[in-house]
Amino acid sequence: MTGKGPSLARAKRMIEKENRHKKSALKRGDLDAAGVFSETQDPEKLEQQLRELRIKKAQQKLHHIRKQLRKLCKISRVFQVQKVNKRIKSNTAKLGAADESVKKDIEAALKNDIVQVEILKNKADLDRCADEAVNMLIKSNTTIENYIPLKDIPRIGDDINDAVARILDHGPIKTLIKEMSEELVVLLEGKSKKSAEKSESKEKENIDSGISDDDDDDSNEKSKKKKKGLPTVASTDESMFVGSLADFASDNDDSDISISDYDEPKKSSKSSKKRKRSKLDSDDWVDPKFDEIYGIGEKKNRPGQRQRQKMWEKKFGKDANHIKLRRKEKKEKKPLGGGGGDRQINQRTKTMESSQATTVAAGPFKNKLTETTSSSKNIHPSWELKQQQKQKMANAKPQGTKITFDDDVGDNKDNSENSYSRRGSNYNNNTIMPKHHKDSSADTPTNMHPSWAAKVAQRRKLAELQNSSAKKSNKIVFDDSD
Repeated sequence: MTGKGPSLARAKRMIEKENRHKKSALKRGDLDAAGVFSETQDPEKLEQQLRELRIKKAQQKLHHIRKQLRKLCKISRVFQVQKVNKRIKSNTAKLGAADESVKKDIEAALKNDIVQVEILKNKADLDRCADEAVNMLIKSNTTIENYIPLKDIPRIGDDINDAVARILDHGPIKTLIKEMSEELVVLLEGKSKKSAEKSESKEKENIDSGISDDDDDDSNEKSKKKKKGLPTVASTDESMFVGSLADFASDNDDSDISISDYDEPKKSSKSSKKRKRSKLDSDDWVDPKFDEIYGIGEKKNRPGQRQRQKMWEKKFGKDANHIKLRRKEKKEKKPLGGGGGDRQINQRTKTMESSQATTVAAGPFKNKLTETTSSSKNIHPSWELKQQQKQKMANAKPQGTKITFDDDVGDNKDNSENSYSRRGSNYNNNTIMPKHHKDSSADTPTNMHPSWAAKVAQRRKLAELQNSSAKKSNKIVFDDSD
């Protein structure tokens, strides 16, 4: 039996609950031995029981409301103490700069404030404040007063009563009292204010519907009389009015007025009459062109530039702004005197002048190094020496661009293999002779690449020149002193 377990358990629980209710009702005497409600029971007793139950429920509700009010009273007492302390501070600050005539008043105010702080802290009990708030709630509505009695609070001095009144004069406490009074009224009477208002409005609607039904009956009677051919008061008035019109328009045959137009029965319904009444009741004036003026209807797209120009031409004619601009542009384009040939010549001359001006502005070509040395005056001396050295190297004649290895010069062949010479400022360490090449005077091998063979031949010539010049060292020395 899958799926029937929980439903059976639920049914058993419901039956047990009903049996319990019957037993309790039998004890009270509401049911007979057969388990049927006794019809002979007095309805007044039932009302009294219901009233007692409502009062109990309201008292329970009041107990919880009292707790909330006590919390709010505690918060408001703290605020009141803070206010009085601020006043004391301000008065003490004023005492130093005040005159003797004013000092007495300030001292009296200070004493009074100190007493109030002591009363608020020690003598103003929160339970007393909560009871006073509950009494205020009961007094706020007469229905609550009829059902629930006020609490007896012992009287104390006026100072304490004033302090309690100041604590209760707090916004949240007042709002809570208003809300809870409405809830208590609902508990005690069983109806809220809203439901009472709804019932009153329904009664008014019923009265209005009765009046409208009478009007409908009158209209039905009129329509029946018209069908039978009996003249009514309204129809006689209309016939007299139409007759006078006929006498007036006897000369003209084109008169469109006919008696049949006035004899049409006026259909009326409850909904239409209610709408008319609601419209008549509202005294507010409604503007028929409100939607058009304030743009509640469909929004139109903004017209384009050409459409707007056409509109402006229609409005202003030749004085439109875009037409004025066109005239100005035409005047500026026209030459002062002459045809098209002169205009072309003028344009050419203008272009030539502009090109000449650019060339003059550019000036002749100058070396960057000279410009930098002349323009920069505040240069560091080391940097200036370096620039001078570069200028000398640039002005010197180029003696050679390649790095040569002197293999024949010197006693040691190993040193001659690693030795190299510099030619001018162009120093290149990329071209190094291979290690297997020991004898530079040997013939070039046949398997050597032609470019490499040319380099080897060039090196030989350079070596011969160096040997002939009888230099002592293989290194090149740069004379920076020049």
